[in-house]
Amino acid sequence: MPTFTPADNPAAHASSVLTRALSIARAWAVHARLLLWPATLSFDWSMGSVPLVTSLSDPANLETVALLVCVLALAVTASTACWRARQHLTKIYTYHTQHSYHDALNNNIQQGDITYIPYYLRHPLKPHPNPLLLVLAWALLVLPFLPASNLATYVGFVVAERVLYLPSMGACLLVALGYQNLWRSITSYKWHRTGDSRSRTRWWRGGGWRVAATGAWVALLLLLGARTLRRNQDWHSDEALYRSGAAVNPPKALSNLGVVYSEQGRLQEAEAAYRGALRHAPTMADTHFNLGLLLASTGRTQEATECYRAALWSRPWLAQAHLGLAAALQQLGRDAEAVKVLEACRSAASAPARDGWSHSWAVTTCRQRLARAHILAGRPHDALEEVGHALQHAPDGYGTHSLHTLAAEAHLEAGEHAEAQAALSRVLAAHPHHVPAHLTFSRMLQANVSYCLSRTVWRKR
Repeated sequence: MPTFTPADNPAAHASSVLTRALSIARAWAVHARLLLWPATLSFDWSMGSVPLVTSLSDPANLETVALLVCVLALAVTASTACWRARQHLTKIYTYHTQHSYHDALNNNIQQGDITYIPYYLRHPLKPHPNPLLLVLAWALLVLPFLPASNLATYVGFVVAERVLYLPSMGACLLVALGYQNLWRSITSYKWHRTGDSRSRTRWWRGGGWRVAATGAWVALLLLLGARTLRRNQDWHSDEALYRSGAAVNPPKALSNLGVVYSEQGRLQEAEAAYRGALRHAPTMADTHFNLGLLLASTGRTQEATECYRAALWSRPWLAQAHLGLAAALQQLGRDAEAVKVLEACRSAASAPARDGWSHSWAVTTCRQRLARAHILAGRPHDALEEVGHALQHAPDGYGTHSLHTLAAEAHLEAGEHAEAQAALSRVLAAHPHHVPAHLTFSRMLQANVSYCLSRTVWRKR
């Protein structure tokens, strides 16, 4: 299972039960507001975009109370409509069951005579939504949202617009049923009050209420359609999407903008975006790491090391930052410090990570570079131990032929030519064009030739 940080879902990591309950309920209210009135949208709502609710006196609870009142009102309305429909159908069924055969024999009901027809048959039930459609609308609205509600288990987000896709179908169906019920009520209503009833009847017959209801419906469709078209422009590109979320979640939006600018080669804008994100959230380890990569690519190695260390201060188990820091220290000629960093990366192999494959890849690369450092320092058996661990825990698709080649170099350094030849044979059988394996093989052959020549000279002497 993935692991989530407090920045992803602060309510799940809150120590107070009251804070967790109020904050999770506030997240439901925010989802409902976005569903009904999507004025402010964002690709990401983490990093404190929705503050925690820590007390009952917090004004944010008013939004939660409004949601609960609306849900209860809709539930009561739906249940009342279902009950009324059931009672009406039960009366009709009972009447026809008891009187249809008797009326047919005695001919009690003549054509045009409604004396014996009960009131509930002469006056049909007032307009109401279809109970089955109401149940379907509520099911579409509530059930798909339950996995993201933090009730069964905590999720890795506070608010996510993507979880509203299916519930929006239920909301649209509820709105349509409500408008249909309103339309039926308008068309079946008659004025019976005293006073200026003639003018009101005249206005009603002119279709005033129908025009008003139709105008409101068309205005709602045009408004939400325009909002949809505007939001589609935000999703046109990554840059536009991240810019649109800068008002809601500045740290995450600016950090992602920095990644986009780096991929496009706009390094100055990328650096400005990274530093802007860190001003809002100084503990973003990934942003520190990305800024370190950018600075290292432009030759500012010393500044890059500071960024890598800042990333490791925020997240000590970030293997990618260990790898980058070790490379930067080696460029600065501080090989002893680089070896210590690689050893620290090796000890973080079992730490939890959001992206397990990338973490495992970085740890395996750290072991590979540490093995290379052992070979250069004349410790081939330590290098073989590191290579063995790397081969055991290497992720899928890593390319273990490079590790087998490194093991062959360690065997060659230790004077174990048979083991080196066996390892190289396996590598070249699977990857015939692996250049480092050919170079190591040539070194082994050169060492064997030198050994044979030295033995021949010694024998002649």
